[in-house]
Amino acid sequence: MNVLEVVCGYFPHHRAGVPQHIRSLISRLVAEGDFSATVVAQETEDFVGDGIRQVRLPRYPLRWWRHKREWFYRWFDGTILWCGPRICREQKIDLIHGHTWQYGGRQAILLGRRCKLPVVVTLHGTILDNYSENTPPKWVGMLFESAHLVVQKPSARDKLISWGYPSEKITLSLGPVSEKFHAPPPRTYQAPLRLLFAGRFDPIKRPMLLVEMAQMIQKRRLPFTITAVGSGALLNEVATAVRRRSLENILQLPGWVDDMAACYRDHDLILGLSDKHNVSDLVLLEGMMCAMVPLVTASLDIQYLIQHNRNGLIAGTTAEELVDCLCRISSAELPLLARAAEESARRVASLQHVATQHRNIFHGITAK
Repeated sequence: MNVLEVVCGYFPHHRAGVPQHIRSLISRLVAEGDFSATVVAQETEDFVGDGIRQVRLPRYPLRWWRHKREWFYRWFDGTILWCGPRICREQKIDLIHGHTWQYGGRQAILLGRRCKLPVVVTLHGTILDNYSENTPPKWVGMLFESAHLVVQKPSARDKLISWGYPSEKITLSLGPVSEKFHAPPPRTYQAPLRLLFAGRFDPIKRPMLLVEMAQMIQKRRLPFTITAVGSGALLNEVATAVRRRSLENILQLPGWVDDMAACYRDHDLILGLSDKHNVSDLVLLEGMMCAMVPLVTASLDIQYLIQHNRNGLIAGTTAEELVDCLCRISSAELPLLARAAEESARRVASLQHVATQHRNIFHGITAK
């Protein structure tokens, strides 16, 4: 089967997660045979590998006006429609696969209509959370006739169904989590317990909660430390608050690290502080795959994966509630929670599982 992957590298809000999802998924599909991929890419990293061919589109000419995102999207639309039909003919494409909505999904649908090819769109990101169940976006009608949708959480699937989208054209799929995170090391838990936050320092991730937690840990002299890996708009604000409150011994800010697998191995619990508008967090799934115990706020829409005191910890939305939840857990319970967390993540988000889901979708659509 020859699949055209439509990828845009301009991911202002998802730079760490989505490209990693796409690259891992395409590589695994191709590695299993009976599958070749042509990646139509613009302003993104290389995808070239065994069985993968990359076609670079003309570069966006107004690079100094990149903040005008809608101009970039329209340029991407036109470039795909201009170059895509020729690529589909030359590569004998059987199916078109787009990622997210504005960063490949919309362009895949436009090209599929023009070339009369089936389309699958994997909706990474939070776009569906921007609409209520009573006010579907106009572009949902565009999807009805054209695409099979892959979504990352049950609430997104339920919202599409409430808008009238056929349930048989929706698949729930988490991850995928790279194979390098699939082998959890044996753990020994001793004080101080090491908490890890990893991701963008953006308001949606609520990183200022880390400062409040660290201040409470220091005040109550609790045996916990926090490492916050990443960067973003709020990093300077967090760093300033840490210095002013003399929290350097509790909360470390190393920036991004090259080896996240080793970072997971060096910590005991993984923090999920995002609000309900964040998708299931790839970092949480990676940490769980490495047998880290997840500690998440009740506002995070991932309760379908994490059950309190079964395979993780769910606390309230304040720093005090998070720290109190940590204080209630015993060292004897942590290994059991870690093992259950690893099994849960492996069952639903392993690269093998997600690749099999997509392969079944592709074969089912092209067989019709």
